[in-house]
This record gives sequence, C-alpha cells and structure tokens, in this order.
Amino acid sequence: MKRRNLLTAALAGSAGALLGASPSRAAYGEVVVRGLTSDQYHDKFLQLKEKGLMPVWIDATQYDGDNYFSAIWRPSTAPWVAKRNMTGQEYQDEFDTHVRNGYRLTNVRSYREGSKDSDPLYAAIWRKESGPPFVAYHGLNMAAHQYKFEQLTRDGWAPLNLSVVHLGTEREVTGLYVHQDVGGLWALQTLEWNEVDQAVAKAETYGLQCVYLTSWDTISSADAYSIIFWGYPPGSQDTVVKHEVFDSQVDTELDYYTVQRDYLTRCITGSSGHGGGFDYSLVFRRP
Repeated sequence: MKRRNLLTAALAGSAGALLGASPSRAAYGEVVVRGLTSDQYHDKFLQLKEKGLMPVWIDATQYDGDNYFSAIWRPSTAPWVAKRNMTGQEYQDEFDTHVRNGYRLTNVRSYREGSKDSDPLYAAIWRKESGPPFVAYHGLNMAAHQYKFEQLTRDGWAPLNLSVVHLGTEREVTGLYVHQDVGGLWALQTLEWNEVDQAVAKAETYGLQCVYLTSWDTISSADAYSIIFWGYPPGSQDTVVKHEVFDSQVDTELDYYTVQRDYLTRCITGSSGHGGGFDYSLVFRRP
C-alpha cells in the first residue's frame, strides 16, 4: 500500500474576536467551539472529553500565519479517537492502527502548518461503530484526486469529506468516501467565496442538500471552498447553509438554529481574506 493512499486499508469537507469565541450548547447537548489556538483547543478538548462528549467535526483555518481550530462536539455514543497536527506519515500510521482495531474514520481535515508551504498537517476522528464500507486517500494532487473521484463515484462510492490544502503552487486533496446510496451527489472543490450561495441554490433545484463545507487558502487574498451535496443527507427536513457569517453574529445563528429550532450543526469552517476579517460558514440540519 502506498503511504499517501489509504484506499486498500479501509474497505468493509478579527483575530481578537477569534480568541474570545465561547462554546455554544444546543438542545441535543451539542457544543460548538470556534477560533481556538492549538493550545486553547487542547484545553477545551480535555474539558469536553471529561464531560462525556466526543468530537464529530474538526476544522482548521490559517489566519495571519497561525492555525485556529473549530469543532462540533456531541454526547459520546461510541469509543472514539481524535488526533490533530499529524504529518502525513503519522496520519497514515494512526489510520492503520485504528482501522485494524475496528474503528471507522468519520472525519478528516488537511491544513497548512501556519503559513508554511511544506507538507500539510492532518486532523482526524475515528469511532468504533458500525456503518457502511469506507475508503480514504490523502496527499493527492488535483489531477490524481479527480481520477480517483471519478473512479470511486462510478463504482457507487459517495464522498463524505474532500479537504483541500494549498501548498505553494500545488493543491492536495484528502478524501473520505462511503459506499451507500446517497440519492445523487455533486461535489465542487474550487469554489470562490462568492460562488457558494449560488451552488447551494443550484443544488436545491436538483433536490441535493449540503453535507460538507470547508474553506481553504488560495494564493489570492480570498479563501476558496470545497462543498459536497447529497440527495439523501443525514438527518431530516431542510438543510440551512449560512455562508461567511461575521464572527460577532455566529452565536446568534447557533442559538437560533440549534437552541430555538432544534437543528444540529453539521459543519463549521472559518475563512479569512476578502472582507479583511474572520468569518464562519455553517451548515444546519435536524436529526
């Protein structure tokens, strides 16, 4: 097995305000944290784990040369493992170990090490639970990713995560797929910030809803986005995508959807660039 391709192993997406972000608790015991430095997230990780919660989503965003982490936590339902700041080799080793011990990869994020253009870092979550067959790869350039994407989707695999990282002149994609009927799919990895709402609206006309949304740094001043739509998304009823919400308004959106209307937060991703500050995009859907 190639070290940068996991496919064969697993067969069976303002700085001041950023640092002050507080967790948000929803009706289902969900906690959303955002904009935390690596040390801050480590402390919050230990606190939430002690309270019996588990991470279901991890996001890392580069801002002014540093990485900031956001995450979605819910009451623990299975044994789990979560790791951050892994090199490609460390991620591969962790993947091999946890899959061998009966864990499933459920979420993976690739990101730059601050402002460096060297090899990316990885954050991932594994859970020991049943589910559809899954496959994953990491460190593929855009052309190799596109080949794998077409090959896998043709054979009935649906992308669950497609994380993009920009390294100098190279873009690399990390993918996680499940083998299940998702009722149609559409995936885009190079959306400009002002194209996301258009893509969401177009997808809705085809009966597709957003299941994954992450930002990634480009060589320009604005972030780009990777987004995935499914015809049969997890949960029920409508999906709500709130794109590039000002940090100061995020708590209001979380309260409205997850407390007042009993939605779950499905995705949260930070972005910086075109507005000169720090924004978040969120995806909500009921259980």
